[in-house]
Amino acid sequence: MAILRDTLDTARGLGCLLVMLARSGFGRSSAYWAWRTSTAFGDAPPRSPGDRARALLMYARWISRTRRLGR
Repeated sequence: MAILRDTLDTARGLGCLLVMLARSGFGRSSAYWAWRTSTAFGDAPPRSPGDRARALLMYARWISRTRRLGR
């Protein structure tokens, strides 16, 4: 069940990120997206694309789980 929950949380989290990106007009240079990026990756973002992708997916899961707890 944990794998299924992680998969669903990842999909929901990526959907939430996509909606936020669309609402901001796909402009990632604002102060909001700078804050979002620092929240997802910290002060030293991962250098390799694979590490960045893993960090993004973990962040998407966190978003989904946080939103679920808020309901």
